Amino acid sequence: RRLDHGDEATFQGFLSSKGTRSNVVYEVREQVDNGPTLSYRYFTLVNDKRTCIDFDPADKAKRTGYKNFRCSEHNRFFSLNVYSSRAGERGSTDHHMRLIPFTNWREDLALEFLKDAGV
Repeated sequence: RRLDHGDEATFQGFLSSKGTRSNVVYEVREQVDNGPTLSYRYFTLVNDKRTCIDFDPADKAKRTGYKNFRCSEHNRFFSLNVYSSRAGERGSTDHHMRLIPFTNWREDLALEFLKDAGV
């Protein structure tokens, strides 16, 4: 996905440690290239300073923008994602969410529902 100028400026500010993005939390994911994830770390950018923070992305909106980087020398893959820092804000990935997240699929109930609906 091609990033618009607003998104690109958000990433460039973080990468160069320039600016303030008070409504953004940056997620840096490190993993073995084509392997398991090693860590997730979260940062803010305020007054030209990146600060590592404790952050729970569960109730935050993930934005549709990311940057990926590969380090062949160290066999690492890094992903940079952007979250809104405001709780409850709708994100651009909400359309991928299930109606009731963290629930199990019950085929017997689904079949009963479809039968009752005449499908």
